[in-house]
Amino acid sequence: MVVLLAACTSRMFVETRPAGRSAGAPAAWVPAAIATGLVYAQLILGAVMRHTGAGLAIPDVPLAFGRAVPPLWSFEIAVHFAHRVMALVVASAVFVSAAAVLRRHSRRIELAGPAGLAMALVLVQIALGAATVLTRLAVVPATAHVVVGALLLATCLVLTVRAARGTARQSRVTDGGHPDAVDRVAQARAAGSLA
Repeated sequence: MVVLLAACTSRMFVETRPAGRSAGAPAAWVPAAIATGLVYAQLILGAVMRHTGAGLAIPDVPLAFGRAVPPLWSFEIAVHFAHRVMALVVASAVFVSAAAVLRRHSRRIELAGPAGLAMALVLVQIALGAATVLTRLAVVPATAHVVVGALLLATCLVLTVRAARGTARQSRVTDGGHPDAVDRVAQARAAGSLA
């Protein structure tokens, strides 16, 4: 909620107007919203894994007990394996979402920035997840894994909000080419001196 409030009350968001949609063009916010939902679900799954003591239920990476699919002997192993599988689903969703945004909006920094950051964060997150297991839940990689997960969720949410708005900068240069002229006209209207 804090990230959503910050994104929707930011200067960039407030000082822009929604852009028109292209007929027949797929909306870039849809894959971003799906990625955001999947990241959120993965964070919940990670919390279940952490709080049930399943963090080391599968002690090897990238395999699980030397196999692609481990024997699911216990709830802890099942939860841990589900978290790993979901990590691949999340990574795919983030990359599809970022590719959709970058394909259509690569020159718009307010969209390209979060898209690129989300791709980088998901790669760092996977590496931290592996490091967490390999270091047997050492404090630094385990804590960094939680922090980067939260950053990934925030980044995907910002990307979704901005892509849904389809922002386009409003021109602030309308009166004789001087940007301050718009502010002076707005102030005069607010003071009631102009009709």
